[in-house]
Amino acid sequence: YSQLQALRASMQALQGRNAELIKLHAVLKADMIRLRSEQAEELIRLRDCLEERVLQSQTETQSLKASESKLKGEVEKLNAGRTALQESLAAKDSELREAAAKMAAVADQLKGADQQLEAAQTLNDELRSESDASKKEL
Repeated sequence: YSQLQALRASMQALQGRNAELIKLHAVLKADMIRLRSEQAEELIRLRDCLEERVLQSQTETQSLKASESKLKGEVEKLNAGRTALQESLAAKDSELREAAAKMAAVADQLKGADQQLEAAQTLNDELRSESDASKKEL
């Protein structure tokens, strides 16, 4: 009989421990469910954050592409302006060279005219001298 009582006491103790383990299991299960829910919420929040950043990045990329396109257009305009300016300068340079050549030709003509004038003055002076000399003889 004492063995039976010891067995019953042991069984009651086991049932008590079993009940405690069942409670502990329920608590652990509830904690796991709560943690999984929290993790799921955190993952959802992180996913939403990532999607927002992706959208921002796409918007920035589009904005940068638009700016790049605009800058390329401006660079093309500047290059066209530079080319036109270079062509204009080359034409002006050519005109200046032609004008310089004409001025050199005029300068040569003026030198020739100066030499002729000097020769004429020399001849005039000689003729005057001869005229003066002939007036004195008369």
